Amino acid sequence: MNSLRLDLTDRQEFSKAKRVLFLAFSVCFLFLGSFGLYYKIIAHKEVFTSILFLFLSIGYLLQGLNIKLFKVKEFINIDEEQLSFKLSMFRKASTIIWDEVHKVEIKKSAILVYLQNEKPVKIGLSLVSFKNVTNIKRVIHTLAKSKDIPVNV
Repeated sequence: MNSLRLDLTDRQEFSKAKRVLFLAFSVCFLFLGSFGLYYKIIAHKEVFTSILFLFLSIGYLLQGLNIKLFKVKEFINIDEEQLSFKLSMFRKASTIIWDEVHKVEIKKSAILVYLQNEKPVKIGLSLVSFKNVTNIKRVIHTLAKSKDIPVNV
């Protein structure tokens, strides 16, 4: 039985060096924004850029502290009956039933699944780690072959 369940939610973990870099940017933008805002208020000038620097500092601070504002569920589930995936927070989850699949085409960073009488469904794998991509391709190839679905590699 070939099946694969991958939770891709935590793929954005940053290394310690990257987090320190984000914190350093945060301090720099906070410094520039606050002093710029102070001097521009005194001089009665436009304060837009200073406020922009303050917002940038907040964004970099959140990234440096690894605080996520949105709960995003990204996954790939492959089993004998279906292939379901959600690879982006901006797209809804998709499910493909293996009985409806006409052909599978495996490319370098994507998988095209041709359904009967429909356009192909593209599963983009460019944001997935290489180790997970090879596992996904292997499982899809094995399941498609076991169900007599033509596979182009």
